[in-house]
Amino acid sequence: MYKKPLILLLLLLLAGGRATAQYDLDHFYSYGRQSLIDGKYALAIENFNILSRLDSTVYEAYFFRGIAKYNLGDFTGAQRDFDRTLHFNPIYTPAYHYRAITLSRMGKYDQALKDLEEAVDLRPSYTGLYFSRGVTYFLSQQFDKAIKDFNMFIRKQPKEADAYLNRGACYLFSGDTIQALNDYNTAIKLRRYDPEGYVRRSRVYGLQGRIDDAIEDLDTAVRLDSTNTFAFFNRALLRFDRKDVRGALDDLNRVLEDEPGNALTLYNRGLILARVEDYRGALDDFDRVININPENVLAYFNRAAVFVELGRYRDAMDDYSKAINLYPDFAQAYMNRSYVKRQLGQYTSSRQDYEIARKKIAEYQAQTRASAGRMAFADTPRKYDHRLSLDADFARKDF
Repeated sequence: MYKKPLILLLLLLLAGGRATAQYDLDHFYSYGRQSLIDGKYALAIENFNILSRLDSTVYEAYFFRGIAKYNLGDFTGAQRDFDRTLHFNPIYTPAYHYRAITLSRMGKYDQALKDLEEAVDLRPSYTGLYFSRGVTYFLSQQFDKAIKDFNMFIRKQPKEADAYLNRGACYLFSGDTIQALNDYNTAIKLRRYDPEGYVRRSRVYGLQGRIDDAIEDLDTAVRLDSTNTFAFFNRALLRFDRKDVRGALDDLNRVLEDEPGNALTLYNRGLILARVEDYRGALDDFDRVININPENVLAYFNRAAVFVELGRYRDAMDDYSKAINLYPDFAQAYMNRSYVKRQLGQYTSSRQDYEIARKKIAEYQAQTRASAGRMAFADTPRKYDHRLSLDADFARKDF
């Protein structure tokens, strides 16, 4: 999400050159910046290492080395280099900007926003700051503030499709599907051969019940980019809703060809396999999900259901217990464990679980109307499914 602005600013900064007169410094500076442009980040770091040893006060050496480290995924090292940059030049706006981006990638949104505020104060005319701050506001779920920043960015750069995609995501998460759809339509008009706009718009169509339109958009996305695993994943879910089980499994299998460790895809394939009574296949998928994320509540809950179908009641009881330990208010897990204990002859303990489940349902009902309480009870797995999705492998692509 940050890579495109990073590359754009990098080119602008590099194009200006620097005023250092010494040949050795210029030599390593030039080689370092060319390596950055060529995407040879390790080589760039080597050159900037030498440059910083020759003159430890050259703040650009730390800054560009920080960018190289960022692109290699070394966010901690990048942050340290941006810190050094600002130590030697405390009014260098790009260092605040990219330290903020780095902090945001590390989930440190409050610190990132402070850096972006500083950068905006120093250089309010630079629109890229509003784009990055909008992304950070979105990631910290401050959608109204994110929309305001994207509005400001779009006023200055109305032809930038990514801004509409991101503002559309803000509207979507705020529940405004009409505005989200408008932004996604605009993004597609600006960049009709980019699959991302079609993937995003398909989500809105899906929420509006326009399943055929959603699938058509995902078909287009796949034609434009046959490696877009998020498009295959979303199409799989829609195909399953259309009772096209074979098509859904084909799409999920396609995702796993490229991303065999994609926990969300394994989880959903496990659900579908269980639905079609391929319990061995479902069990294998849930095992893999739990191996990737041992705190995945729904993986334990659904693996327990598979164990029940296979008559493995003790294993099912263990999994329901793990789900309850991770989420003590999981009423359905208590109810299901009550059933399993009854099958094992543990009648007293079964009754206790049943009463706990009833008590939790009553608590839901006390907080809301009776019907809403039953809905809250029924939706407990759905709430966790939503949390799983936010932490899933597709989260970054989704935004």
